[in-house]
Amino acid sequence: MKKLFKVILIIGASIAAVVTMLFASKKRSAAKKKFNEDLKDSKEKVKATKAKTTKVVAEKKVTKAKLTKAKVKTTKAKAKKKPTTKAKSTAKDFKAKYKTKK
Repeated sequence: MKKLFKVILIIGASIAAVVTMLFASKKRSAAKKKFNEDLKDSKEKVKATKAKTTKVVAEKKVTKAKLTKAKVKTTKAKAKKKPTTKAKSTAKDFKAKYKTKK
């Protein structure tokens, strides 16, 4: 009878151990839950940051295009501008030649 009782006790204990392991494995620890929540939050933040960076990159391209257009305009304006060195020298010669002495 003692041997039978021991065998039944061992079988019952092993079944109880298997059942508790199944329930324990299904339950998540608090640290793991917090980690998964933090991971989800960080993924959302990364998505938001990526969206902002794509927007900024698009704005940067537009700004660069505007700057190149402005640079082309200034170079064209500078090319059209006549040099003033000859006019300055003529005015200087005129002053020297016809300057009235007092």
